[in-house]
Amino acid sequence: MGDTYDVVCERCGKRINLSWGMGFVCGWGDPELIARIKDGKYGKKAKEAYESHDGALCHLEQHPFICGCGYLKTYRNLVIMSNDLSDPDFYFVSEHRCPRCRKKMRPLRDEEGIRCPDCKGRMMEDPASMILWD
Repeated sequence: MGDTYDVVCERCGKRINLSWGMGFVCGWGDPELIARIKDGKYGKKAKEAYESHDGALCHLEQHPFICGCGYLKTYRNLVIMSNDLSDPDFYFVSEHRCPRCRKKMRPLRDEEGIRCPDCKGRMMEDPASMILWD
């Protein structure tokens, strides 16, 4: 389940597609995902986080990440967390590095104002581009 839509720069017209959610990725407790985590395909930290927390939940999701330099992109993101969904503890969340400046990117918040990575103009949602999926 999730949604995808474009943001468009008011100044230069640059268009970036953003996606949030799990939908077509790997859902909670997917056996193939767990096997890849245990095999170390997501790195040592992810493997240790999953194996050291009995009953941990895991899934892949899509989420936009933004860098201080303005670079913005949707990435697949591994999340390993407690099974208390009302107040979860997060044991591991994928990190992403900016391809422009190599600094650590951070997850974009839904309500956050976005600036164009090219001209610094204000990026606005294009409601006609929105797609909801499950």
